[in-house]
Amino acid sequence: MGRRLADKRGYPVTRAALIRAGVPERYWKASLRAIEDCPHKKRLSRFLVDVHKHVQKGSGLYLEGDFESGKTSAAVALLKEVLRRGGSAYFLKAKDILRVVYDDMPSPDGMELAIRLVRDADLLVLDDLSAEGFNPKKGGGAELEGIVRDRYDTNRSLLVTSNRPAKALLEHYTQAFVNILRRTVSVIKIETAQWETK
Repeated sequence: MGRRLADKRGYPVTRAALIRAGVPERYWKASLRAIEDCPHKKRLSRFLVDVHKHVQKGSGLYLEGDFESGKTSAAVALLKEVLRRGGSAYFLKAKDILRVVYDDMPSPDGMELAIRLVRDADLLVLDDLSAEGFNPKKGGGAELEGIVRDRYDTNRSLLVTSNRPAKALLEHYTQAFVNILRRTVSVIKIETAQWETK
């Protein structure tokens, strides 16, 4: 079961906390306040307000949209809210999964820490799904499915961003993988241009 987060903000989100969470520097200032008013902003804001409940239940989001539509910025804004409420979070580009799972990390200790963060964080942001190049028909993607299944089995929240619509996931992934996602995430279509954070 996910850890119990505070229902209100109380912890500062420092640069060190964002580095530990694996957030790329480009997104450190991400905020939902910077999004123009639109239907998906309201849904994201509702999720943010009750993020402690979502983490407790292990529910998450699938943010789909075109390139540069603001999916990653929205995901990081939600990740920061988990940190503000005393939870743990980790940001991982889907294309880096093999690096985390196998031994090309700087040291065995570093690899073990990364795997633990991916599996145990209250919220995992899995960024840019379908850009990682796995081909399940040729035996790829088991590592990705393993991480998502571990999070499902331990009732931990997952936030996915992708250029690929959720309805088209079966063209690229196994039925088992898609079924796990369907049980744990709600889909939000991001339709605006990338917003600037100042």
